[in-house]
Amino acid sequence: FFFQAEDGIRDYKVTGVQTCALPICQGEWRKVLLARTLARPCAVLILDEPFAFLDADGQQRLQAALVSMPRDRIVLIIDHRPQALAFCDSVILCQAGQIVQETSAEQQ
Repeated sequence: FFFQAEDGIRDYKVTGVQTCALPICQGEWRKVLLARTLARPCAVLILDEPFAFLDADGQQRLQAALVSMPRDRIVLIIDHRPQALAFCDSVILCQAGQIVQETSAEQQ
């Protein structure tokens, strides 16, 4: 599930499930990978555009799964749509590599 990239950064790679007899859409692949990722124990979880390619039901289910995660896990979600981050404890807006705004759950 992980591989060592040339630059030393660890990244995801689809293995094993690729050889499915039935073709599935990109949204279904995303659900499989997200489920596998959420099931793995880790202290920090970084998700880049996790809601992309998911239908409304998939987005709601992923949001519910993220909200119900243990509070000792740090989850960093990178997304370009502010409405997708409304459930987060805090939101940090960056532009050109600089933090321009930070909002807590109470301020949202």
